Amino acid sequence: MLKRITIGLIVMSVALMTASGASASGVCLFRIGYTCIFWSGGVVGNLNAVGTQVGDYLGFSIEPHPVLSPDNPAYPDDPNSPEKLVEVIVFCGNHGNFNNVAKGVNPGTILGKLDAYDVVRKQDERNGKVTDFEVHWVPDDDALSQADPVCWESMNPNWEAVDLVPIAWSGDVALLDEEGEVEATKRLCHTLPDPDGLEWDQKAKMPEKQIYNTTECP
Repeated sequence: MLKRITIGLIVMSVALMTASGASASGVCLFRIGYTCIFWSGGVVGNLNAVGTQVGDYLGFSIEPHPVLSPDNPAYPDDPNSPEKLVEVIVFCGNHGNFNNVAKGVNPGTILGKLDAYDVVRKQDERNGKVTDFEVHWVPDDDALSQADPVCWESMNPNWEAVDLVPIAWSGDVALLDEEGEVEATKRLCHTLPDPDGLEWDQKAKMPEKQIYNTTECP
């Protein structure tokens, strides 16, 4: 599935996709030509942009979905608190072990806003264009800690979150200058096509691959 959405300076082409690995860091596992299709961690955005310069930043945010995300009950009377949470699938490992991950889908929630940006380097940019720029988000210790109670409730306190995959979320694809000022942005919504069928790949030590359905946000 190849979707192309143009917004001023930014074109987002295919695919934010899921993979795994809180402990992994940007290892490409499956490549078609020059495009990485499957990474060993988090969520990957494959982004294109024009009007770029070396030193700019290109990336995306992960925030609650405007329609599908659950309400946040933690601070109902606090106007500054997030109104919604990002719903995720949590994968639980015995004592945080990737070799012993529980079967089944364990839904949970974490607080947004999360983001991932990378700097445009000389080798990435040609004549003001960036093509197939891969930006990689991996759940950090804070996100995994928020997901730990899901494992404690479904198993016991010996189990910890080793990975998580957002189910439905929105986010800005954005181009920033070297000072961090926004040059162009586009908000998109993403939903996992089969969250109930997402399982842990015991051989690869990560969740199975799924490509998000990406649309304009309502």
